[in-house]
Amino acid sequence: AMAQYQRALGELREAKDKVSEALTLNYMGVLQSQQGKTAEATKLFEESLQVLRSINNKPVEAVVLMNLGATHERLENLPAALTAYENATLAVRATTDRAGEARLLVMVGNLQRRMKKDREALAQYQAAAKLYQDLGNKPSEADVVLGIGAVYHQLGDKTRAAAAFESALQIVKDLNNPSLEA
Repeated sequence: AMAQYQRALGELREAKDKVSEALTLNYMGVLQSQQGKTAEATKLFEESLQVLRSINNKPVEAVVLMNLGATHERLENLPAALTAYENATLAVRATTDRAGEARLLVMVGNLQRRMKKDREALAQYQAAAKLYQDLGNKPSEADVVLGIGAVYHQLGDKTRAAAAFESALQIVKDLNNPSLEA
């Protein structure tokens, strides 16, 4: 597969198709990352980002940054993963993809929790919950509100934790889908 990507990459560069070139570099990076070749993957993601920044393509830049962050996360390089996810969040904010922004905020929050930065995670989750609420995505909103409850519980604030858990349950009940209430 890598040889095919290399051939395609040459053709795309010759055709000066920057978006397809950047996407191909991203796909190559994903393939390398899946094969455990993280140094090669990181280089490919960085090369893709250079191309995307030269044409100011924020939506695809956000995707590549998420893949870069995931690669760093697999390596347990959590600070680098956090930087990539935060940069992806900034890139997606330059678009109209509010659902993508909410997903990234949750990813940042999850990583901050892994890094024992619960208060920072809480802020990310609260922002994501608000976005999901604004979008009318009740299942995702409920899921994030559960995460907020878990953070409050971890911080020892049992009152706010209980309130968040109750709020999440109410959101799910309002959906009138008993399978979600379990």
